[in-house]
Amino acid sequence: ATHDDGLVFVAEDRVGFGRGQLFFLPFPQGAPRKITNGIDAYDGVSLSSDSTHLISILERIDSDLWFAASTDLDHPKELASNHNDLNGYMGLAYRRDGAIVFSSRANGASTLWIENPPGGNARQLIAKPGGDVAPWVLPDDSVVFTSDRETGKHSLWHVDGDGSNLRQHTFGTDDRYPVATPDGRWVYYQSSSAGQSLVLKVSVEGGKPEVVSDVLSGPPAIS
Repeated sequence: ATHDDGLVFVAEDRVGFGRGQLFFLPFPQGAPRKITNGIDAYDGVSLSSDSTHLISILERIDSDLWFAASTDLDHPKELASNHNDLNGYMGLAYRRDGAIVFSSRANGASTLWIENPPGGNARQLIAKPGGDVAPWVLPDDSVVFTSDRETGKHSLWHVDGDGSNLRQHTFGTDDRYPVATPDGRWVYYQSSSAGQSLVLKVSVEGGKPEVVSDVLSGPPAIS
């Protein structure tokens, strides 16, 4: 939507989960500035004729974690209950000891948290948040996940089960949605770093990725 002094538009916010936010771009020059903040997304924008008011569609997502024993599915228990934290919305995974690793914005920026159900205290797994989503737990309880920390580009990262030894695992510009083989030797993931969405695999020890599918592909799954 145009304004006498510039342009009002919706763009993806790189902070957190990349939700659509309203921005203003001054005319004829100047840097864009955010009009809105938060985890809510905005879709479309229109200005009144005198440019004093705007309207937009607000999209809001609630995401909570619930736990139920297989023998008592009728009585689930809520684990993480703050809707605005988007707990688990961008991924969750079980550890062998029953703990759950999940994405959350409980600290204001997306990173990974861990909780032992039922009723365990959730704690932040990685000390410094960094746009961390899509966790996958390996047999040794370490976690591989997608993050745009440090570089601003999505790649795979790896952290030990206690939150230590954080390291970058792949170095593409758009690597996402890791899944590991049951033996924990290989990590498969979706990558659009080459300009086309493909499935690649990389050793859990790191190294050069290998192309698994050279046709247009979505996120992989392990059967």
